[in-house]
Amino acid sequence: MKPLLQLQLQTPYETVVYPGLLEITLPGADGVVGILPNHAPMIISLRAGVMRFLKKEDRTPLHYSIQLGVAYIAKNTCLVLVESYSQQGENS
Repeated sequence: MKPLLQLQLQTPYETVVYPGLLEITLPGADGVVGILPNHAPMIISLRAGVMRFLKKEDRTPLHYSIQLGVAYIAKNTCLVLVESYSQQGENS
């Protein structure tokens, strides 16, 4: 079985976990960063923009507007630390 990603989206007020993801796209300070399973460990500075990820079970893409932050990727987990976020519609 192909490994999957887990996203941990954390603000000062809450943590939301999304397991079983096929891919994650982040608005990096130096450009868009795509993350697939078994990605090399890294730390990314994030700009305000749209974070996207694709759930495996129904291949549903989810879109979130995020503010400035940082992301840490290691061992098929992506920890995204932001001040705030909001979910967008599926067709964003």
